[in-house]
Amino acid sequence: MAHYRRSVKIRLTKKGDALFKHTFAEHIAYIRPFFERALSPKEAEVARNLLLRLRDSFLQKAEI
Repeated sequence: MAHYRRSVKIRLTKKGDALFKHTFAEHIAYIRPFFERALSPKEAEVARNLLLRLRDSFLQKAEI
Protein backbone atom coordinates (compact mmCIF):
# COMPACT_ATOMS: atom_id res chain seq x y z
CA MET A 1 0.00 0.00 0.00
CA ALA A 2 1.91 2.99 -1.29
CA HIS A 3 0.22 5.55 0.93
CA TYR A 4 0.82 3.61 4.15
CA ARG A 5 4.24 1.98 4.48
CA ARG A 6 3.36 -0.32 7.38
CA SER A 7 0.65 -2.21 5.51
CA VAL A 8 0.92 -5.01 2.98
CA LYS A 9 -1.77 -6.07 0.54
CA ILE A 10 -2.04 -9.81 -0.03
CA ARG A 11 -4.27 -12.04 -2.15
CA LEU A 12 -5.29 -15.65 -1.95
CA THR A 13 -4.26 -18.09 -4.65
CA LYS A 14 -7.03 -19.80 -6.62
CA LYS A 15 -6.62 -22.85 -4.40
CA GLY A 16 -6.73 -20.69 -1.26
CA ASP A 17 -9.84 -18.88 -2.51
CA ALA A 18 -11.60 -22.19 -3.17
CA LEU A 19 -10.69 -23.41 0.33
CA PHE A 20 -11.94 -20.16 1.86
CA LYS A 21 -15.27 -20.39 0.04
CA HIS A 22 -15.76 -24.00 1.16
CA THR A 23 -14.78 -23.27 4.75
CA PHE A 24 -16.84 -20.07 4.92
CA ALA A 25 -19.95 -21.90 3.69
CA GLU A 26 -19.52 -24.46 6.48
CA HIS A 27 -18.98 -21.68 9.02
CA ILE A 28 -22.19 -19.93 7.94
CA ALA A 29 -24.12 -23.19 8.29
CA TYR A 30 -22.70 -23.59 11.80
CA ILE A 31 -23.49 -20.08 13.07
CA ARG A 32 -26.90 -19.65 11.37
CA PRO A 33 -28.88 -21.33 14.21
CA PHE A 34 -27.32 -18.99 16.77
CA PHE A 35 -28.45 -15.95 14.81
CA GLU A 36 -31.90 -17.43 14.25
CA ARG A 37 -32.33 -18.04 17.99
CA ALA A 38 -31.02 -14.61 19.02
CA LEU A 39 -32.66 -12.34 16.45
CA SER A 40 -36.10 -11.95 14.96
CA PRO A 41 -36.21 -11.86 11.15
CA LYS A 42 -36.61 -8.07 11.31
CA GLU A 43 -33.62 -7.71 13.68
CA ALA A 44 -31.54 -9.98 11.44
CA GLU A 45 -32.34 -7.75 8.45
CA VAL A 46 -31.33 -4.62 10.38
CA ALA A 47 -28.07 -6.30 11.44
CA ARG A 48 -27.42 -7.38 7.84
CA ASN A 49 -27.95 -3.86 6.54
CA LEU A 50 -25.65 -2.37 9.17
CA LEU A 51 -22.92 -4.90 8.42
CA LEU A 52 -23.20 -4.21 4.70
CA ARG A 53 -22.80 -0.48 5.39
CA LEU A 54 -19.66 -1.22 7.40
CA ARG A 55 -18.31 -3.43 4.61
CA ASP A 56 -18.97 -0.73 2.04
CA SER A 57 -17.18 1.79 4.23
CA PHE A 58 -14.08 -0.41 4.28
CA LEU A 59 -14.24 -0.83 0.51
CA GLN A 60 -14.14 2.92 -0.09
CA LYS A 61 -10.71 4.45 -0.48
CA ALA A 62 -9.42 5.74 2.81
CA GLU A 63 -9.03 9.49 2.88
CA ILE A 64 -5.68 10.10 4.56
